[in-house]
Amino acid sequence: MENQEKNKLVITNVDKNGNDSIQQNECNVSNKHKSKDLLITLKEVFSLSFVKELKWYEWVIIAIMTVSQLLLTIFTEINVGKAVFNYSISLAGFLYLVCATRCSFWIFIFGLYQPLAYGFVCFNTGIYGEMLVNFAYFAPIQIVGIILWLKNYKKHSAVLCENINIKHLKSKHYLVLLFILIVFYISIYFIISNLNGQRIPYLDAFISVMSIIGTGLLTLRYVENWIAYLIVNFASLIMWTILAIQGNTDAPYYVVLYVAYILYSLIGFSQWNKAVKIKR
Repeated sequence: MENQEKNKLVITNVDKNGNDSIQQNECNVSNKHKSKDLLITLKEVFSLSFVKELKWYEWVIIAIMTVSQLLLTIFTEINVGKAVFNYSISLAGFLYLVCATRCSFWIFIFGLYQPLAYGFVCFNTGIYGEMLVNFAYFAPIQIVGIILWLKNYKKHSAVLCENINIKHLKSKHYLVLLFILIVFYISIYFIISNLNGQRIPYLDAFISVMSIIGTGLLTLRYVENWIAYLIVNFASLIMWTILAIQGNTDAPYYVVLYVAYILYSLIGFSQWNKAVKIKR
């Protein structure tokens, strides 16, 4: 009897160990599959295949922007280091929009560099609202963006924008956005208008708030982010034109850049709107 009970215990333990091993193996296999799937997904979303989708007029805009920025850099900057730095900001900001129109995850790479570098320029120019928003909001939200986009990515098309759950705002959302616009504008304007060296606080505060809204909507995959960006780009063009008239040496870069931004905001709205209609 004792031997039988011992044998049962041994068999039971072996069975438990066997089941544990099977479960452990299943978990390992599952984790390997998840890791493999993630790597495949990352390879897809960071692919440069979207470049083939660009239309001829987009290449014209890209060429004009690239050459004009390069010429401005050569003829207006004596300091080589500053010239390269300004050019990199212009290029990163523009490539961010190009990638965003096609829902490429490269936006989060350019979107991390550009606000950090542009925030530094704003600090030196005395545009403290833009500086604070770029450092405290635009750079960190890129990490949030890539997590949310990966979470909502479903492969069912060769076109990236058709794989992401893009959507339209509902009527009730506009009231929330209006509330955010008013509260944040008053808050930011009050803060930056009292800072020494601040220039054009009314425009700076408005651009900062609308940029917050636009980036938030893009991160949450709403088509209307492009409308917000269009407003931001028009306001920014006005601001940098005023600064150019006042003799700011950095302004010519951004005047040309924001003209290109306006055009690409229109293209982005068209592309995202088309992806929503296809999904329906």
